[in-house]
Amino acid sequence: MKILIVEDDFTSRNMLAEMLHEYGNVDIAVNGKEALDAYHHALDSEPYGLICLDILLPGFHGDEILQIIRRTERLRHSNRKPAVVFMTSADHTVKTVKNILQMGCDGYLIKPFDFPHLHKLLVQKELISDESVE
Repeated sequence: MKILIVEDDFTSRNMLAEMLHEYGNVDIAVNGKEALDAYHHALDSEPYGLICLDILLPGFHGDEILQIIRRTERLRHSNRKPAVVFMTSADHTVKTVKNILQMGCDGYLIKPFDFPHLHKLLVQKELISDESVE
């Protein structure tokens, strides 16, 4: 599986990369422009199966990037399976989580990241089997 981590915080992106490297090839973007460039470039070869997208980023915010990704999938790549997108944030209020899930993401990861929760989401979204490395 090809994975894109979009995270401007050095510690958070390295933690996520460490957690996910066993499940596939991990690319990293540190802002919205890099994220969209990587996403569009990957569409020409091997699209991302998983995108972990921070809500607050320099440039485009995560919700804007998610909208662009979902629009691109609907308009240009309707025959492909959509990318699984997990939004990430330190904000875990019920209102924030509800709003994020309504935007079209597939899951929500709270910082600092919890590997068992991440693993559970990966299994639920059928990106890995339950027997995968923990």
